Amino acid sequence: LTGWAAGYWTMNFTNMLCRTVGDELWLLQATPRRWLKPGETIEVSGLQTEFGPVSFSVRSGLAEGTIEATVDAPTRREPKKLRLRLRAPDGARMKSVSIDGKAWRDFDAATEWITLPSGGGKMKVVARF
Repeated sequence: LTGWAAGYWTMNFTNMLCRTVGDELWLLQATPRRWLKPGETIEVSGLQTEFGPVSFSVRSGLAEGTIEATVDAPTRREPKKLRLRLRAPDGARMKSVSIDGKAWRDFDAATEWITLPSGGGKMKVVARF
């Protein structure tokens, strides 16, 4: 690839995984659905954002009906919203979400977005399908 093409590819790849939209931080907005087939994992460590570094790991246990994510949210500057999108394959539809073992209602099964709690730091998200 030419330099500009490699830069463009890298920017698009990064935005697929983590993207700043105004005062919000969106995680996994446009990942291919096949990346969350049963047994697959997506990991990002220390990705620099304007809010501070973010790390996350997502493991698909769709064979058992879950996708689990650990998100270490940035703490330098709190985003207005921190959103996580779980694009499940094969028409799997999100039924419920828990964060750190407690039921969480701020999700939209139709768009596959979960709005995470503010405050930064580490949290465990479990989505049931």
